Amino acid sequence: MLMNLFFELAPTEKKCKRHFYEFMKDVHCRIIFHRKQIESGAIRESDPIPLVANSIASEVNLLCFDEFMVTNIADAVILSRLFSELFLRGCVVVVTSNFIPDNLYKDEINRDVFMPFINILKKELEVISLDSGQDYRRRKEKILPLYMSPLDSHTETLMNKLWDHMRKGQESLVLNISAKGGYKIHVPSSFKRVSRFSFFDLCDRSFSANDFVEIAMRFDVVFIDNIPFLKGDRKDWIRRFIMLIDVFYEYKICLIVSSEVDINNFFYDQLGTENFEFQRTISRLFEMFSVQYVSKHKIVMDAYKLLLLNKV
Repeated sequence: MLMNLFFELAPTEKKCKRHFYEFMKDVHCRIIFHRKQIESGAIRESDPIPLVANSIASEVNLLCFDEFMVTNIADAVILSRLFSELFLRGCVVVVTSNFIPDNLYKDEINRDVFMPFINILKKELEVISLDSGQDYRRRKEKILPLYMSPLDSHTETLMNKLWDHMRKGQESLVLNISAKGGYKIHVPSSFKRVSRFSFFDLCDRSFSANDFVEIAMRFDVVFIDNIPFLKGDRKDWIRRFIMLIDVFYEYKICLIVSSEVDINNFFYDQLGTENFEFQRTISRLFEMFSVQYVSKHKIVMDAYKLLLLNKV
């Protein structure tokens, strides 16, 4: 909300506010484009990064990133050089993050590659703490029972009933979405802008944030079945689930899920560095299941009301 207000009031037309995942996806596309130009001899430059910085700086002089977080080594390698070039061209960068610069990309492999970028952030940006000590998402109105637990026959019946009410007899289709890396993202079941996955379809595969963006751009409502209790020994699942919620929250996706544990217990206190990130994820889940959030998705509200009428 604070970032949105700042962006709206910023006195310049050349401004851009994007989720960091989206921005880096665009950066990689620009790098590929300029690299092809270099290889074809169309331009005499040898390094695509300054060319990417030129193109970005020609479009905007204010860049805003909400929920800044880096989890990809390919992004970490690019960032220090790209942002150095952007700052040289006079770009102003405003970022919100749950981490101070020194804690970005912490405990990741090859973090030394990322350190120059952290030093640039500390040099070029002023760090301001906005921690109020209050989680306002949890203070919203009551949540709708679209987060269902435990994993038993009753929960499965409710998930299937909601799915069927929303389908209204439409055929469920299996889809394969083409990802930027040349591979396919398998969607086990879908109709219109509604899809259904198991937790393992999404978080037990080597998906990146960009893959979740592809899903979020295709669908407005996502069912996720059989979310297990996420213990600290499955950090790969935890990281992907955090990324998934980050992306779906940014794209205002409506979630309908079944889980092994209640939403209030959807946290394991031995997660190490993921502890804070996971608490933020739970906070977002509370908001994503609130009446205020879900009411923007009429197809979901209609199906939910039908369930209530049928007393299922």
